[in-house]
Amino acid sequence: MTDLRSLTSEELCPVLAVLTALPDKTPFSALQDIVDQLGWTLRGRSSGLTSLPVSFQLFGAVGLPDPDGNRELVKLDFRVTDTLKDAGWFGKKLIENAVPAMVDVVAGCLGFQPTRPKRVPPGFTWDLPDGKQIVLDQGDDVIVLQWWAKEIADIERYEINRGIDPAHNLDDRPA
Repeated sequence: MTDLRSLTSEELCPVLAVLTALPDKTPFSALQDIVDQLGWTLRGRSSGLTSLPVSFQLFGAVGLPDPDGNRELVKLDFRVTDTLKDAGWFGKKLIENAVPAMVDVVAGCLGFQPTRPKRVPPGFTWDLPDGKQIVLDQGDDVIVLQWWAKEIADIERYEINRGIDPAHNLDDRPA
């Protein structure tokens, strides 16, 4: 039988406290300080290793240009469960069955239940009071948590309000 390790509230809440407290328009240059505060290790310009007790301790960060010519940190993602490689259907079921407990852990850390299903299922989204988002992304072999800056969350909300299908959101652009 394959075991699946998922983060507990004690392990995840301190991470979410740091991420949800990030100021609006956090410069990408602050990534090293954020990583240090979390006790993680930056291994490249935008990725590294967490200290979380899961099998693949990977994180990735995304920065986009801001109007001042710098880069803004707009997304950070990391694994909140073990990654089940080659577990097939059984592994997919383990991940699927772990989602409700992981939702409870995230909701306990944030103080409220998800505000909606993830736009591209499966998963869940928490719309934070300051406009940022926490997204729980259910993969076939892992559950990933994403922190989204307000700018990226606003784009998603705009597309949802306009009925834009994420699979075809660039169809009207010239080739």
